[in-house]
Amino acid sequence: GTAAIGGIDEEGTVATAVDTVTPDMPHHVRRIWDIYSPQPDTPREDYPTSFLQTLAHRQFEAREDMMREELTQIRTGEEAIAYFAKHGDESDVKVLYCRRSQVDPREFRPYDLTVIPEDERGDEFFMISSKGVVHVLPNSPSEHTNLGDWMHQAMVFTVLISMSFFRNYLTGKAFHEWRQGARRLVYRAIRLRLTRRL
Repeated sequence: GTAAIGGIDEEGTVATAVDTVTPDMPHHVRRIWDIYSPQPDTPREDYPTSFLQTLAHRQFEAREDMMREELTQIRTGEEAIAYFAKHGDESDVKVLYCRRSQVDPREFRPYDLTVIPEDERGDEFFMISSKGVVHVLPNSPSEHTNLGDWMHQAMVFTVLISMSFFRNYLTGKAFHEWRQGARRLVYRAIRLRLTRRL
């Protein structure tokens, strides 16, 4: 006979799947049965024990494929942190290596990182994992920062450099030093002329 999914058969045991195909089954149910039922020449133990297990297995494989695809698209430290914050320890890749991004020498961007292969990390590099960000420096102790703290500090830094005072600080400082030096040169020239007249 046929046991309904989730029903109880005549012997009082819980039935979890359809045991046989009956002519009165709807067409779509028969199609599902044909896909997931064992073939006559295939041992039953080679198949998932239930339809739900099969779906769970396929969902797991799809998630693994999705994580691998996301890894191939990671280019920056921010993207790496977002990846580990989303997937945690579920990813097969546990660590991504980064170095500081190449920016204009007049700018200071300590939180801008670029993902690199492990063999290109050099003497100074960053390691990003689900546990945090580790800054490795030669001949110095390594510094660890939690992902949450790193993102908070990066956000605060971005807000600060959006203000004109901090955004133009290096340029303003250079101009101030040049102006002071020019004034000193003018003062020395005037002092020299006055000395010669006395």
